Amino acid sequence: MKELSALNILVIDDSFVNRQYIKAVLEEEGINVVEAGDGTEALDILKTYTPDLVILDLLMPVMGGIETLQEIRNRKYDFPILILTADINDSTRQTCLQLGASGFINKPTNGKDILKLIKKVFQNQ
Repeated sequence: MKELSALNILVIDDSFVNRQYIKAVLEEEGINVVEAGDGTEALDILKTYTPDLVILDLLMPVMGGIETLQEIRNRKYDFPILILTADINDSTRQTCLQLGASGFINKPTNGKDILKLIKKVFQNQ
């Protein structure tokens, strides 16, 4: 399993407050964090940056989470993607899984839950 402190994670969320909270939780573990405020910004970042994992909000302006997830997979990026959402129905969950999502983080977020899920993703690789 990869050490948490060796990870590079891209956090994609239109909420500055959410990004800052997640960034603080991850950086406390020594994780390098890059942020994007929406899907188009994230896709630009991915042209020059390859994260070990992405945390992706579903509801965002400009380019939403499902469209971003689909575009990431269309471009053949194969890193794990955790979906960040306040409310997800079964059909949306299924769509995310079919597009290659690795798991789900519920909002409001809890730092311990985020870290536990990240560890779980890398134990399974």
